[in-house]
Amino acid sequence: MKSSRFLKPCLILSVCAYLGLNVLQAQQIPDRPILESVSVDPRTGYITIVWDVLAPPVSSVGTDAFVIYWYEKSSLTNHFIATMNPATRSYTFDYDTMAVRTPMMPDPRKTSVGFTVAAVHNSPYSSSLRSYEDYHVQVRNKYDSCRAEIRLDWHPYKGWIGNTPPYSPLISYHVMRIPEGGGPDEEIKALSDQDTFYIVPRVNENDKYAFYIKAVRGDGTTATSYRTTRETKMPVQPSYIYAAGTQYNSSGLAEVSFKLDPASETYGYEFFGSSKPDYSFVSLGTFNIHGDTVLTDIQKREKTYYYKLQAWHLCKDKYTAASNMATALWLYLKQDDQVNSLQWNPYLDWSGDARYELHRQIGAAFDEVIATITDPATTAYKDDLSGVKIDGDICYWVTAAPVSPNASDRQAISNSVCIQPESEIFIPQAFTPNGDGQNDEYKPFFSYPPQEYILCVYDHNGAKVYQTEDVNAGWDGRLKNGRPAGEGVYAYYLKFRTARGWSIEKKGTFNLILP
Repeated sequence: MKSSRFLKPCLILSVCAYLGLNVLQAQQIPDRPILESVSVDPRTGYITIVWDVLAPPVSSVGTDAFVIYWYEKSSLTNHFIATMNPATRSYTFDYDTMAVRTPMMPDPRKTSVGFTVAAVHNSPYSSSLRSYEDYHVQVRNKYDSCRAEIRLDWHPYKGWIGNTPPYSPLISYHVMRIPEGGGPDEEIKALSDQDTFYIVPRVNENDKYAFYIKAVRGDGTTATSYRTTRETKMPVQPSYIYAAGTQYNSSGLAEVSFKLDPASETYGYEFFGSSKPDYSFVSLGTFNIHGDTVLTDIQKREKTYYYKLQAWHLCKDKYTAASNMATALWLYLKQDDQVNSLQWNPYLDWSGDARYELHRQIGAAFDEVIATITDPATTAYKDDLSGVKIDGDICYWVTAAPVSPNASDRQAISNSVCIQPESEIFIPQAFTPNGDGQNDEYKPFFSYPPQEYILCVYDHNGAKVYQTEDVNAGWDGRLKNGRPAGEGVYAYYLKFRTARGWSIEKKGTFNLILP
């Protein structure tokens, strides 16, 4: 019983001591700061943090300083920025300067950064609960030149969400423009607290724009974002596209050279072709090009063809520049005995200022210019080969170039057309298959190998006794059954195609002579 009576006063004293200690501790906690705003001066880029103190009914300990932190959301960690005296309720800093002291701090110009404030008492040391984190408004822009508009996107302002009275919640966002030539800021649009983007319509090309977002609280407090700028610069369109010339590659495909304005910032081009200069051109492909280029028509035409190049506007709804027309020259040849007639279509779109050079190459010899034609209306030439030594294939091509001396970099080269000399044929009138190694076979002889060769031999009754398609083979005087043919007159039929593609047939008779 004694111990019971003794323990009761002790328990009461312990509880009172505990409660007294907690009251003392509660009284030693400084007043809790409340962030008013985190705002950026859109013109200078300085960040200002503003706070107030939410005082409890009874406060027995003062505030010796305020400590400002930036808040790392990923790790829920606060990092020290600065200490301020107790009478101060705001702190302004420039990130470029702050980054030297706090290199871990993210760049608030690129991402939304959170800040918080705590009040501290030095002796004995105590710290208040920190304020709610407050994030500045982060805004970005994107320019759509085709629609002539700028889209602004921003992160919601989080500082006033969930705060208790007497502070009012966010009620609106305001899109503000800073005039390029100076003057007061202009409000473009007032939006609700739920909006996080706005499209600025009808912006001008090649102009400068600067915007920022202003968040407004119910009591009129504001927070502004960094300034976001945009120069609505359109890509420089080419002042010229020039078709410098054409030629054929080893595969017989036309290659077209174009010279482009080097200052152009347009990369989208479309290549066109047509079989007639005044006919509808069809697309041969689109290309990303910067600077002079050579484009190849991947289809073999085998006739004169016309080309041009056009630059696309960035919005793909119109052309901004087009080249002159390029002519892929095609050379035609017709042979009449010793005269080769050459003809080609004129090179167009050099304003009639064109001259032609006709080139000829025989065998392995160097090519020679056999004609220079300064009249652009003359597009034919006859090459008389009488008396010319022919010791190989004969090849021709024609080149076109402007007469103007300052256009030496422009040239068109036609296809090359080659012919083989006509074969001279010797057809024997008789043969003697006696096995002496001389004139033992009947066959014609050619000075130049023919193509698609066939030789047939018939007896006096019209029966076929021999046929071959081998130009090197001949009839040995035996019948199909292997027995020797009788002496007498036989008929032959010969057909072959020349290198020019001409089909030739010959018929006649010859004698088979036995010893």
